[in-house]
Amino acid sequence: MQRLPLIAFATVVTAFLATAAAAQNPGQDPIARVNALMGGRRYREAEALLRPMVEKAATPELQHALGFALSAQFRFREAEPFLQSASDQRPKSDAWLHQLAACKLELGQGADAAALLDRALAINPSPEYRFARAMCALNMADSARAETELRLCVKARPDDAEAWSKLAQLLVDRGDYARAIEPARACVKVAPRHVEGRYLLGLSSARTGADADAVALSEGVLKDVPGQLGASYNLARALIRAGRAEEGRARLESFKTASVNESRLRALTADVKRNPSVLRLRLELAEALLSSGSAAAAIPHLMQARELDSFHAATYRLLARAFKGDGRHEDAARASFAAEQLEKGVR
Repeated sequence: MQRLPLIAFATVVTAFLATAAAAQNPGQDPIARVNALMGGRRYREAEALLRPMVEKAATPELQHALGFALSAQFRFREAEPFLQSASDQRPKSDAWLHQLAACKLELGQGADAAALLDRALAINPSPEYRFARAMCALNMADSARAETELRLCVKARPDDAEAWSKLAQLLVDRGDYARAIEPARACVKVAPRHVEGRYLLGLSSARTGADADAVALSEGVLKDVPGQLGASYNLARALIRAGRAEEGRARLESFKTASVNESRLRALTADVKRNPSVLRLRLELAEALLSSGSAAAAIPHLMQARELDSFHAATYRLLARAFKGDGRHEDAARASFAAEQLEKGVR
């Protein structure tokens, strides 16, 4: 499942502070405190302040702020009703529609998220919303719409490495390796250490006969993510085609050994299906997926683990690794911060 990044805190708090202060008779101290806490990513403390404020005066601004604080803790199911209520009362707020769409997509409500984003785009056709709409289209197997939105996104924002990467992935998934090279190369140009971009460029290079490029790129990916099976296979085949047969065969054997881990993954997946409420199994499966280079596949299991125990620091540490591996750096930073706070005993 493709995911949307949470929108920037400043977008929320600017709208939130505009009218929320007027709803609080004692003055602006509680609002200022919430502002400071959310700006410092101390979302649990912000939530504790916001809940009684919402009970006293459920303005759309306060409801949205509470929904944002919950979303920032990855508690999307709890956040949804607050974000929905706020957006229902402010239907012309494109930023709020976007935030609600992000929440719904995390909950697997792709069609609802797409409809919200279409409304947001009608108000403000920003590249951020176009990227989000492309992710919804990918979730609904609408490859044509996703490509259209991603191309508009990179046209407006040519330094968006994630949009270039997603466009390259879309073309690779179609088997159109020749056309995938351009967006993959653009991604790597913007972000030279982008793991997914380098992997996709290496794969496309290998499939179009540029074996020397494929070797260099695959070696770079494996240096950063040693367990990346796709890069291991690409490197082995490219080495063999480039005349480095002995080295290539050795790499291929390593790939086969790594592939044996797939049986362990299948066993862990079966264990999780049989015991979906056992936190330890969820974390073991997620860690195994991360070790095999499957960051995106690990994220849903870690989100489920967070639902089982929202105060387990190890879950957030693994989430940070998974988000980083999936290119979601803002989410990775937020998960790392949550883990640090929990390790310090802050709840």
